[in-house]
Amino acid sequence: MKVVCGENSITINGKTFTSFRNFYNAVELAKELGIDETKFTGCSAKIRNKRLSEFFECTPTKFLKLVQQLFYKVFIAKYPERLVKDYLYHGSFNIKGKYNFHIDKHRLEHLEETWPLLKQALEDNQDNLIPVIFYTKKPPKILKDEFGKGSWKALCKNTKTRNRYIAEILYNTLGPEKGELLKALVQTPSSLLKVFKSSYNVDGDFLKYATKYLKGSWGDRKKIIRVWHTFRDTRRLSTQLCLRMPLNLLPHNLQKHHDLLSERILARKFSPDIFNWISSYPLYFKDSDLSANVLKSPQEIAFEGAAMHHCVGSYAEVVYNKKYLVISIKDSSGECYSTLGLSVHADGFKKDQHYKRFNSPVNEEPVINFANYIIRELNKAHSLLKDKS
Repeated sequence: MKVVCGENSITINGKTFTSFRNFYNAVELAKELGIDETKFTGCSAKIRNKRLSEFFECTPTKFLKLVQQLFYKVFIAKYPERLVKDYLYHGSFNIKGKYNFHIDKHRLEHLEETWPLLKQALEDNQDNLIPVIFYTKKPPKILKDEFGKGSWKALCKNTKTRNRYIAEILYNTLGPEKGELLKALVQTPSSLLKVFKSSYNVDGDFLKYATKYLKGSWGDRKKIIRVWHTFRDTRRLSTQLCLRMPLNLLPHNLQKHHDLLSERILARKFSPDIFNWISSYPLYFKDSDLSANVLKSPQEIAFEGAAMHHCVGSYAEVVYNKKYLVISIKDSSGECYSTLGLSVHADGFKKDQHYKRFNSPVNEEPVINFANYIIRELNKAHSLLKDKS
């Protein structure tokens, strides 16, 4: 098979490519080069490889590797290796679950567009500004005017890695006005920036909040993201209620404020009217360190779902139809600990689900025993009602 390389093109078997292509397997390459697909569909791997070898005039693996090397040589090798490594490679999982890196075609187009600016920055020994230029596609002179003297001065002092975090966050944030966000970014610790470098639409208010109130946890991605979601939701709820978002609450108080606002919002939407049939059963249960309440109205069920961050809030209709019962289990301090869901049958109640916040499983034996006690007590009451009827 004839392969011809030009300055900015590759011709294989008469087909010319003028831009970079990723071919993930020999079959994909063969299709692109015009092979008759019926030759290798519905046949064994051994026969398919034999026919591909005849088409490529060598083994499929060898030809695919050669083509990949040629594409790299013609379209990628002209750029500095460090730029290729930092900005062009993108990782993803293949069908076998293995994590592979490959050249991202869109990032390559981005590099081609910004290469004159990047080349000038390299010649001027401005390596640390490369990330900002790459993601904004603008020369330093324009960036200095747009960002302001203070922010630009901070960027010039930063390392390349820190500037890359900042540039990626700016790139992933929607909206034309990014000056205020940049002012917050240049004052944010690098370990915190690293958490958000691939996230979308983080804002300056939260970066300031996290810098001040999450000190010591800046590298804990799970915690930072969890607090960020709470912060964002609290601001949304505050806007709905025409209230000012408080920016001086510690994380646990922020969560409490969020839950309070959620209750106010839900109170507007869900009825406080009690389900009549529930009043025939025990509504409160107590153990040494645990207590539990049967949720008596759509409003109480909605509050539980909002507080525990799971879908029980949508169960009001089945409770109204006497097919389900929702019970909130609380710890010794009165905080919601878990939610117990029981299905209603002719012979009594049966456990359907039992979850903590965010649908986390309940594994603690005292809580499991308390839930079983609740079910037994409700079934006793059910039996008595059944005998009376």
